[in-house]
Amino acid sequence: MKTIAKLILFVFLFSLYTGLDAKASEFKLWTESGIRYKINKKFTVGFDQKFRLDNDAQGIESIGEEFFLRFRLSRVVRLSGGYRFTIEPLTSHKNYWHRFYVDSRFRLRLKRLRLDYRIRYHEEFGSELKTGGREFTMEHTLRNKITASLNLKKGFSPFVSAELHGRFADNDGFLHKWRFSAGLDYSFKRNTFSLYYIGEDMLNGDTTTPFANILGLSYNYSF
Repeated sequence: MKTIAKLILFVFLFSLYTGLDAKASEFKLWTESGIRYKINKKFTVGFDQKFRLDNDAQGIESIGEEFFLRFRLSRVVRLSGGYRFTIEPLTSHKNYWHRFYVDSRFRLRLKRLRLDYRIRYHEEFGSELKTGGREFTMEHTLRNKITASLNLKKGFSPFVSAELHGRFADNDGFLHKWRFSAGLDYSFKRNTFSLYYIGEDMLNGDTTTPFANILGLSYNYSF
């Protein structure tokens, strides 16, 4: 427990230091609520409603809905696929995004410690307003994420993770952005609550986008 707590603190301080040292930072608030339905031992379907604030939590960044299907191939391997629709309600216009994704998750359990590696590919396209007018945009993203979590008593599970985003056919190169996160899950019967921090920064040479300090809150109900 002490080791996990030290790792969480390190990730949090490292993320803050990296963002503040490199350039301006911005606070965001991400909230999510959802449901999970276990069809059988192999298949689970779910729906999430996402609401995100940016500009130091003073403006609405995006609103989105996501549907997904998960398949438990074995004790180690899990497969998923889903669709997300997002609206970016900016002041003078709105951008609409459609995302389809597939991923594989590999899980290793060592007593109370759980290690997960997830590789995800998503195609995202939508209508985006730019200088010359509204135009169609398409993105091809590969995401690699590693998570370590500790299953404690009474339903508590602290966790840390690191994630790297890469984009194919991007004018700024393959490396796009990275994330570090630390948080705590709490499960009670069919309810799961999560509180987490994410540090996010760009890797594509973009110096105008601030380093993001993100506070996340989520709730899921399973039946």
